[in-house]
Amino acid sequence: MTEKVNAQLNLAQKINAVDVCDVARKVVTSHFLPDIIGSLRSFLTQSFRCLNCNTKYRRVPLSGTCLKCGGKIALTVPKGSVTKYLSLAKKIAEDYNLDTYLKERLLMIEKNIEALFKELSEEETKALSLEDFFS
Repeated sequence: MTEKVNAQLNLAQKINAVDVCDVARKVVTSHFLPDIIGSLRSFLTQSFRCLNCNTKYRRVPLSGTCLKCGGKIALTVPKGSVTKYLSLAKKIAEDYNLDTYLKERLLMIEKNIEALFKELSEEETKALSLEDFFS
């Protein structure tokens, strides 16, 4: 995707009748932002699946394993699909000096993603016992 976007922006620079900043703005607003936001939404509403038998669950079973085969449960939407275009969109916004609104919107999305994955990593490392819920 990086090569395609760079080729499109390089072509826009060579054509005098085209405003490169406008092309960059349209690429970010019509392609990258909807993709990032849609991927984030699908990550937050994702289901879980068994790696062995491919059974899908809306929530993780209490046992933490598949109810049918006892296999490991995995997320259906990985973290990489949420963050794949964020750095490219930020680079385009900086390189082509897009308006402040777009830069701040990308920054807000980045902070939301960082906060979400920071919380998820903290939850994974924190081991709770049954006594923790009674105190």
